Amino acid sequence: MARKIRQLGILGGLSVIALTAGCSTTVTLPSTELPDALVDRYPLSVAVRYDEALADYTYSEQLATGERISIGIGQASQAMFSKTFSDMFDRVVIVPSGERPPDEIDLLVEPSIFALEFALPSQTVTNDYAVWIKYRLKIYDASGQEQADYAVSAYGKAARESLMAGTKSALTSASELALRDAAVLLLTRFEKEANLLGRQLPDVSLVDVPPEIDASTPLPPVGEAESTTTAEQPNSEQYL
Repeated sequence: MARKIRQLGILGGLSVIALTAGCSTTVTLPSTELPDALVDRYPLSVAVRYDEALADYTYSEQLATGERISIGIGQASQAMFSKTFSDMFDRVVIVPSGERPPDEIDLLVEPSIFALEFALPSQTVTNDYAVWIKYRLKIYDASGQEQADYAVSAYGKAARESLMAGTKSALTSASELALRDAAVLLLTRFEKEANLLGRQLPDVSLVDVPPEIDASTPLPPVGEAESTTTAEQPNSEQYL
């Protein structure tokens, strides 16, 4: 009897492994909610040109267990850049991939995704799921000369709230927090990284970053941060 029970236990374990090996987790973020940024807008007209690789970006990895995890953040990344740049500049023009920007712009920005990584609790030895996203921004001045080429490394971490929530829910939360972190880094470091200091904007700088949008932490959940500024008309447009 003991031998039979042990055999059943082995078969049960093999069944669990087989089920794990055949499953997959797919996270797709069409967009992410961001609160309005509490910053003074730069008096610039900026064109943002997205390539097709950014909009379609999905990272996929097969684990040693056989489980495949895919994270699609292309559309959400594009939405994050558009929203953040609209908060940062007086005028933002979205330029289709391969098209020339209008003549009256001050800067052309080309964002792309350089890399994405994730970690599960089995890898972090915690209850946390983590997502790292590295973006690359190429910036050109009005004459088409490259003004800057720099990386933005964003990070998000979330704990699985329950066994029922599962890997998908936790990775979705971690990805959303990484996107919020990227928005904070753009708001607080763009002027320096884009070589605008002492050149085009000698008298313009970001206001002090309040606790809700501290550069070292992700943005707070929607609804916790309130803007005291008067609502303004959207300043983002399509250039076709």
